[in-house]
Amino acid sequence: MAAVQYTRAGTGTLYQSSALADFGMAEWWSGYVWGAGAVPVSPASLAQTWNDPGGTYLFLGAAPADPDGFAAQLAAWLPRFAPGGPPRFLWLENPGESAISWRATGWFAAGPDASGAWTTLGTNRFALGAYRLRVAGGTALTLDTTEPARALFAAGSASLLGPGIGVPSTGTGAIAFQGARIGAFGVQVAVPADGLAGLGVGLLWALRHSADPADPRLDTVAMPVLGTAAAAMSLSLSWDPLNPTTRGRTGLSFAAGSPGIAATLVTQRGWSTTLTPMVESAPLWPGGLMFSRCASRIGPDVDPAQCLWSLAPDGAFALTVKPPPSASEAVVLGLSGLEAAGLAGGKALVLFQAGQPAFAPRATPGATIPGTGEDLLTDLA
Repeated sequence: MAAVQYTRAGTGTLYQSSALADFGMAEWWSGYVWGAGAVPVSPASLAQTWNDPGGTYLFLGAAPADPDGFAAQLAAWLPRFAPGGPPRFLWLENPGESAISWRATGWFAAGPDASGAWTTLGTNRFALGAYRLRVAGGTALTLDTTEPARALFAAGSASLLGPGIGVPSTGTGAIAFQGARIGAFGVQVAVPADGLAGLGVGLLWALRHSADPADPRLDTVAMPVLGTAAAAMSLSLSWDPLNPTTRGRTGLSFAAGSPGIAATLVTQRGWSTTLTPMVESAPLWPGGLMFSRCASRIGPDVDPAQCLWSLAPDGAFALTVKPPPSASEAVVLGLSGLEAAGLAGGKALVLFQAGQPAFAPRATPGATIPGTGEDLLTDLA
């Protein structure tokens, strides 16, 4: 892994990161725009950009088609977006549209001081539905050039807020400048044994509010999956506001050796079960939690801000019947006891895949039973 450098994109002060390929997706871009009065060189090192007092690190949902045109739009837009001074980090979802329609998140900091450190200004945050990631104001921000290079936020400065609980971070936070999580904020968080419910962990289904096909309203049905764990848990949080539902970019990962968690799944004979997160390799993936969207209404342009979000289980979990049965069991997967899956020895490895269709088109008053080959769920929600 080579050291990060920034080279001029176009003819002005907009620069492109040398670590673009680390992201692994074409529709993405990372760079830097120098502050007013800077006299940049090309290529510039990460340390040189870090010591530029008025510049902004950019993470964009797509590469600028016209770097000079984008830079001109950005220069005119930034004072309106941030009258008190430019953000230190900017995530911009739709750079190809007119600046008046840009959807952006900025994080602010002042610096550098004599040691090269910055200090965050105000509370910097990401938001998604009822979820918030917050970094406290006054947090020390330093550069770690050890590859993969990162901007480090002082230990304990971040917190994750869910619908019913807030959980603290337990170490330093970081925004990566290179590597698989370039542009994402990462930190470890401590979740109490009974904290998963407060974080809104579970599945959400959407049903029509009425049988009237012209009624755009949807009702939601929540299905808890994970309950109380045998002990407190440490989870690795990654959050990329440009890719909130992309595995590996945004979500929570359980550490190896995480405790078993009481599950809502039961067997045909009424035994309870536990789910234990597993660290599995390809073609499977480690157990974790991912943000999943559920629409609250039907429409051609549903605003994600109006959607409901939950943290859905994702990845590999070991399912165990509790107490251990004396014979083979079958875990119930639906409303009928006949909808079940056999468990050899009362155990199985379960793979959850978040982000699946959540709208049940036939689950409305007076609806008929779905026909053969008809989808029970669609991606309308």
